[in-house]
Amino acid sequence: MTLWDFGRTLGTYRQATLGRQVASLMVERARQQVRLQVAEAYFDILRARRARAIAAESLGQAEAHLKAVVRFEGQGLVDRNDVLQAELRVAEVRQALIKAAHAVELATSAFNSVLGINVNRKTEVVEVTGTRPTAIELREALELAVANRPEFKVIEKSIEAQERSLAVAKAGFLPRIYVAGGYNRLDDDFLLHKDALQVRSAVLDVTDARGRLAVGEKAVAQADENLRLMNNKYRQNVSSSTDVIDAEVALAKARTNYYAAVYDCSAAGARLEAAVGRDIREPAGPQEKEKQRDERSAE
Repeated sequence: MTLWDFGRTLGTYRQATLGRQVASLMVERARQQVRLQVAEAYFDILRARRARAIAAESLGQAEAHLKAVVRFEGQGLVDRNDVLQAELRVAEVRQALIKAAHAVELATSAFNSVLGINVNRKTEVVEVTGTRPTAIELREALELAVANRPEFKVIEKSIEAQERSLAVAKAGFLPRIYVAGGYNRLDDDFLLHKDALQVRSAVLDVTDARGRLAVGEKAVAQADENLRLMNNKYRQNVSSSTDVIDAEVALAKARTNYYAAVYDCSAAGARLEAAVGRDIREPAGPQEKEKQRDERSAE
């Protein structure tokens, strides 16, 4: 029976314990990464569905305008060129609607793939964007990442494990541990820089999306009012068909930009949470919640 081996057995045991802790931390990080992949695939579906809804609404507007133009042509108020322009607009929007529907199918298949289910399954998702990522300073985000991300804890545990390995090596007269220790520390430095870049990128993405969200909401209201005015003027024969079509295009673009900002904001929030290793969200205000309920009812 061994009475004392200068800490070799104890060091090996402690090293194994640290290895188990490192493995548990890596599993948790893998879970976080999977959650991020699911979130990003989910928001891709929402983007595609919203683009399809905008295309469908634009098609309704274009067809309504075409009917008005045909009626005015019959009354001798406009020439054939207006009809051709309106027909071209309807054809363009129909093509956009076909592409948007195809994009929804592709996004759904990608989402199914991330979930690990049949890619051909007709999966339906409920739109939930009732929270916004909280604006956060880079310094605070980095501090949160250091405190919460499993990778940093892995580094700490790995350093401690290397120190245990050093004790075991000294007990067994194995000086080559110094080479391995130096290599691992270099790898850890690379990981630290990589994680810091992820945090910085996520913080900038959240700031950008929140800014576009505020601007986009106003742009939609302005474009909607502009289309209403152009339609009224066209009925009074004081504006051209081109003016109405331009207003329709502007509204579709404004709505596309706004909802892109909505989903980009949520996706950026998911990336920020993955970067810092914890939830960072703020609830939507009463007006935002009411708007989301109305949109879900309309759909």
